Amino acid sequence: MEQQSAKITPDRLARRAALYVRQSSIRQIYENQESTLRQYALKQKAVALGWPEEMIDTIDEDLGVSGASTSGRTGFKKLISEVSQENVGIVISIEASRLSRNSSDWSNLLEICRLTQTLILDEDGLYDPSDFNDRMLLGLKGTMSEAELHYLHARMKGGLDNKARRGELKIPIPIGYVYDDCDQLVKDPDENIQAVIQLIFDTYARLHSCQATLRELKQTGILFPKKDRTGYNRHTLQWRELTHVHILRMIHNPIYAGTYQFGLRKHHKTLTGYRVIKQDKSKCVAYIEDHHEAYVTKEQYQRNQQHLEEHRLLKDMSNPERATAVRQGCALLQGIAYCGKCGRRMGVRYTTYRARGTMISRPAYWCVEEKIQTASTACQRVASGTAIDQAIGDILISMVTPLAMASVIQVQDELVKRNQEIDTLRRKDIIRCKKEMETAQLRFLNTDPSHTLVAKRLEADWNEKIRIYESRLSTYENEKASAMDMVSQETRDNLIALASDFSALWQNPDVSNEEKKRMIRFLVEAVLITQYEEHIHLTIRFKAGTTKELDIPRGKRSYETWLTPPEALTFIEDNLSRHKTATEIAEILNEHELKSGKGLPYTRSLVNSIIRTNNLKTLEERFTEMGYVPQREIQALTGLTGKNLKKLRDKGIVRNYKMSSHMKFWYLLTDFDSHLPS
Repeated sequence: MEQQSAKITPDRLARRAALYVRQSSIRQIYENQESTLRQYALKQKAVALGWPEEMIDTIDEDLGVSGASTSGRTGFKKLISEVSQENVGIVISIEASRLSRNSSDWSNLLEICRLTQTLILDEDGLYDPSDFNDRMLLGLKGTMSEAELHYLHARMKGGLDNKARRGELKIPIPIGYVYDDCDQLVKDPDENIQAVIQLIFDTYARLHSCQATLRELKQTGILFPKKDRTGYNRHTLQWRELTHVHILRMIHNPIYAGTYQFGLRKHHKTLTGYRVIKQDKSKCVAYIEDHHEAYVTKEQYQRNQQHLEEHRLLKDMSNPERATAVRQGCALLQGIAYCGKCGRRMGVRYTTYRARGTMISRPAYWCVEEKIQTASTACQRVASGTAIDQAIGDILISMVTPLAMASVIQVQDELVKRNQEIDTLRRKDIIRCKKEMETAQLRFLNTDPSHTLVAKRLEADWNEKIRIYESRLSTYENEKASAMDMVSQETRDNLIALASDFSALWQNPDVSNEEKKRMIRFLVEAVLITQYEEHIHLTIRFKAGTTKELDIPRGKRSYETWLTPPEALTFIEDNLSRHKTATEIAEILNEHELKSGKGLPYTRSLVNSIIRTNNLKTLEERFTEMGYVPQREIQALTGLTGKNLKKLRDKGIVRNYKMSSHMKFWYLLTDFDSHLPS
């Protein structure tokens, strides 16, 4: 007691006392009222220590706020401000955890109290932060408070995780599911909700595009069921306009595939707040397949995720208006070719060369956007543009057949049936709106006329329900008149006959490249090109929403296209062995209609270039190995003149060979042994 009296100095008594009261949640305030009363009762301890009651300020703005951080704690910030200005002589709290459960905030408070000579009082005693022993004890209490919060969170999270592993933890569920009386996850008993959810999944499975699904369902006037989790209308079913986000969330959510998932996302605290990290499903706390009744199969769900990943890569492919206009040039995929590595649109480059007097253009698809923007290397350079265009043309020819057209007609019939199902949903929606209108009418008619304000509000609600019903009924009648009909037999025959002529139309040389491009764009939305070491992978997205994948051999590289064909190289080697000159070999190659790597005829200089490039033995080297030497060397060794050599050559005394018309003769050296000096 004497030690406490020594800490309470007149200077500290001259300042005010601050009683800090806090509970972590609103629920604790209502359920743990005894703890709140104990905190307020500490005011009497301050009075007993010498502070007048009017000098004690109660700071209770943080009731219902967690002490894990200073975020949202206006009372704690007010306390720090008052202590910093030396307006407070003592801080009163039932325990350290009420002031803070964070070591950094607690240490900051202790340091400010030490510098301003402010005491701290709790149920256990009175402490002076400027005293080392008291400060060490307070620091230990703050650490224990933070550890206590950690253990509380760990126990709570452990319980949640354990319950989730059994699939029994109630998690937020999307529209289309509810929890029954036994807390089991089941489909919503409302058949209208089930029908709309199933229709969205069936439409996406057919179109493979959220935007295309949205466009089709918007045209049919389908509304989306919604239950708000908060607010005035929480848990009340409402029918709202369908949006792209609704469809995207449904396709992503594995609950619709009968899978219970918990712990997919982790929250990490950073300097700027909390960061959410999405993990792989293998790292989830719980991932239970076949947990409840599904709207789609697991296989269909995986296919949907694959389509979404493709759309992420081809982020602007789903908008056909963004394709460039049809232009001149032989590249048939100009404007609809996309890079399989980065997803950007690929440009077109043409290589022009002359063959047999005709100028020929060869297309190539380049992805150079990254190179242009960052001065780095090009993403892809696909030189096999001709092979790609040919493959696309073959696919179109194989698709547009009488059998395929019959399938299209069958799809049309299925669309008619689907339209009938949608019509059933519309009629149910009309019936629902009519019931709401009649209910609003009864409410208004049963109202006491003396309650003017209530009657006016109910009348306005009745008028709104009438407007909605008449609007939906009018829209339904207009769209029903334009509904699709079954394809007649005459139309079927005409379509099949047209499909039989498509192959001849495509291969007709009079059909320009521009017309072929328009035909491709009528059927194909985009082509994703990925070039590998030995092949090129094509992902073709059709307007109907289907996707086809194809691998074609990678064309020759630029230097490989100029290489001499193997048969011509063998031909040159054989004729060199027969002592044929370059001119003679070129003539023989042309007679056999063999072409060079560039498709050009052979000449003497080209043959000599091929011999040097492929390290073949030249004719001079071959004759040198047989003992022949040029005429100039014979003249130098023997001293004979050109006329003397001609006489010997004409008489057949010496063996000789002339390499070409512009070269002198070569002679066998052994025939001049008698003329060589001894």
